[in-house]
Amino acid sequence: MTEIARHLDVSCQAVSLALRGKAGVSDKLRQKIISFADQHGYIPNAAAAELMAKVRSHRQLPAYDTIAYINTFAHPELDQSVRSFREFQRGAADRAHDFGYNIEVFHYRGENMTPKRLQQILFARGTRGLLIGPKWKDEPEIQLDWNKFCAVLIGEEVFESKLLRVCNHHRHASMTALTQLLELGYSRIGLFLNRRDEESRSFTYELGLEAFRRRNPQAFAESCYIDDMSEQERRDFIIQKKLDGVLSQDPALLNTTRSVNEQRPKSKRIGYAKLDVDPNSDMAGFFMDPFYVGRVGFDMLKGLLHQGESGGTQYTTAVLIEGEWKDGSTAPRRRKQ
Repeated sequence: MTEIARHLDVSCQAVSLALRGKAGVSDKLRQKIISFADQHGYIPNAAAAELMAKVRSHRQLPAYDTIAYINTFAHPELDQSVRSFREFQRGAADRAHDFGYNIEVFHYRGENMTPKRLQQILFARGTRGLLIGPKWKDEPEIQLDWNKFCAVLIGEEVFESKLLRVCNHHRHASMTALTQLLELGYSRIGLFLNRRDEESRSFTYELGLEAFRRRNPQAFAESCYIDDMSEQERRDFIIQKKLDGVLSQDPALLNTTRSVNEQRPKSKRIGYAKLDVDPNSDMAGFFMDPFYVGRVGFDMLKGLLHQGESGGTQYTTAVLIEGEWKDGSTAPRRRKQ
């Protein structure tokens, strides 16, 4: 950068502004600097650029060291009672600590809280970096003046405001889990879903089911909504459809499967796998790794803060984390009949 400034007889600051696309130099000078840099093979030093961005951000907004994690739930305790929500936050906090940032939780729907009051609190504390937690089922999206913040949405793929977002790849999860069950010898599989969850995420688990069907036309796979069914109706569905394996996001279905299996010989028992399985359990299923999702969310926000990019994006931009299958005792390999 110094060499470019010396050859063109301009300041290093002018070169920096031009190469970063910032205001402060004329269009003519900007083009001259960029053309010279291209002709001479200039490659920016990423580490140095990040360090200088950190220095600049601290000089302008010292409070960047504090990040707000926005709990969006009408019942704020869900944030800690549901494992994946808890891990989103823990992963973000863990990654933030690596870079000297602190995360403070704010309740968007807390007592006496309004969007206006929350923004006033954030401004008073000098907090401009926001990690937005997921919404609960069909609860309305939160509304803030996004132009005043650097914000990243965690755990949601579908969101009206054009914010950067990172979430689990639900379509990939259901397709992969169904494929793994098929490889384990299960050929008649039921996918039990929650209607409100599916509607809120644009039916992404069911899209994975459709992809599985197209790739494996010889296998039987059908979905149903578990929240529309009684315990007896679940049992009847399993028996009537002659299922040998079930996949569900609801752990209650494990009890249904066990009750059906109690009436069957070991060779005829139904396998069970869970979507978003806890890796510390002995249950088979798909591990989403929400802790990693939280870490990626912070990295995305850190990039926005370093570049000083507030507001939404021109186009909806999402990073999808795929996760991986986890073997377990609830879905053992079936012997060929």
